[in-house]
Amino acid sequence: MIFLVRHGQTEWNKSLVFRGRRDVPLSEEGKTEASLTGKYFRGRSVYRIYTSPLSRAVDTAASIAKESQCAVTASEALIDVHYGDWEGKTREWVRENDPEHYFVYLRHPEEVVFPNGESLESCGNRAFDAFHTEIHRHYVRNSD
Repeated sequence: MIFLVRHGQTEWNKSLVFRGRRDVPLSEEGKTEASLTGKYFRGRSVYRIYTSPLSRAVDTAASIAKESQCAVTASEALIDVHYGDWEGKTREWVRENDPEHYFVYLRHPEEVVFPNGESLESCGNRAFDAFHTEIHRHYVRNSD
């Protein structure tokens, strides 16, 4: 079984600020969420934990690792989407300063290439390729 876990809340999540690759830490609520997520995995068989290198993801993964007695591996390939010029900006700021991209983002986010950033598709492909590589490395090779 594979679990995909999103990091806990940050102050920027709460304020609707585009985080992307900015290393924004967990808020107090996010730390509580991470701890509760970790407790969910207590006593479960967890074989591998992979995370983005951003502290919000690492801290969430560490809560799971603590409860499941499993090591955490950080991978640059799993880092958040690169929002480019939008990183650190509120949704309101983006709506006012880049309305063309913003309204496409609201209706069809899969079609947006973030200015000086990447698309959701390229982010997804990057993460999928890393996932596929790890599955192949640990499971396909060992099944012979």
